[in-house]
Amino acid sequence: MKEPERRPLDPSTPKIQDVKKRPLPSLEQEATKIYPEPMTDDVVSEGAEQAFSNFIQKAKESKKKYEERLKRIQDTSEDK
Repeated sequence: MKEPERRPLDPSTPKIQDVKKRPLPSLEQEATKIYPEPMTDDVVSEGAEQAFSNFIQKAKESKKKYEERLKRIQDTSEDK
């Protein structure tokens, strides 16, 4: 198998001339571009929002339980 051609990543290295470049669109074209309307009746995002809310709630409960256990362990170690 042939080893691939190595190209240095140093910015001072001259660039390859045979690369085709595409110009960026003008600002006028970007200003007149029409994007699709955002989805307002997206059922999936509502489910995702609810799932994320549930995740946050469970994380808070888990943190609270962890802190209670940590406090209990610290209290027992102080009693000894």
